[in-house]
Amino acid sequence: MNRHRRFVTATALVVAPLLLVGCTPAPATTTEPITTGSTTAATPFQIMCTPVVGNTTPTPCTQAEYDKLRQQRQDYAAAEKVYRAFFDEDVKLLKSGELATPEVRLLLAGPMIDQYEMDKKRQHDAGVTGVGEVKLAYVRPSAATLKDGSQIALDVCKDGSGVAAYRDGVPAGNASIVRGHAFLTRVDGVFKIWSLDGEVVGSC
Repeated sequence: MNRHRRFVTATALVVAPLLLVGCTPAPATTTEPITTGSTTAATPFQIMCTPVVGNTTPTPCTQAEYDKLRQQRQDYAAAEKVYRAFFDEDVKLLKSGELATPEVRLLLAGPMIDQYEMDKKRQHDAGVTGVGEVKLAYVRPSAATLKDGSQIALDVCKDGSGVAAYRDGVPAGNASIVRGHAFLTRVDGVFKIWSLDGEVVGSC
């Protein structure tokens, strides 16, 4: 859902001089100044803002509000990038059944660190692995109420229905489709995943 700031390009009008060669000058004429009864003031430019979440109808706003909204869009884009990196690492571990790696730990913060490590240990100890493709149906800005300690939220939906699960090499059904939220916060200027929630659904 990308929205771009509009830029206005001005067009310059260039007038070239008319050169008269070999012509008899015409008699001079006097031009009376043309006056108008009234003047029209230029309409001031109105800044419009389109919210990132909720009602996305553009509304008039101030420059400060526009700047705040632009920063918000940048924050959501940065948060999405982190979540997508986490998703890729998480899928690798879902398939391999290995414990949490240093690569995925770098993307986590707060309570998510211990929670994720425990989840991966349970999967590892149970001998669960997977074969197939997990699809990230969407990740987008969310209006969900923030969890304590988080600063930004994303709506996410992961489709694991194409993954066949195995327990110690024995078929154990298929993974699920999970829709929920990712909550992130900044740590040393970088967004990290603070918490996740979700529920099993029939489709994204």
